[in-house]
Amino acid sequence: MDLNQRKQWNVNHKKLTNIILKPAEHQAAVDLFLKQHSLLHASEMSHSPVATLEDELVTNLGEETWRTILYRPRIRRIRLYGICGILPELKI
Repeated sequence: MDLNQRKQWNVNHKKLTNIILKPAEHQAAVDLFLKQHSLLHASEMSHSPVATLEDELVTNLGEETWRTILYRPRIRRIRLYGICGILPELKI
């Protein structure tokens, strides 16, 4: 996610905050929420054509760091979001 995409993220988030409680804007709020939410997951999982926030977060992480992240009990839910699919070479 480059600088322009981050700026657009912020604009969309502000817009979502303004419309989310307006019944007349319900469908627009749902659509915008889903668009924003998809950018929180790996692009592989969300089928995003652009790098997502998660992609940026995990880029260049070493195997030792992955093992630490994936085995911490409070973060075990990460497995459910498909991160393990990104690193099939790790035996977890």
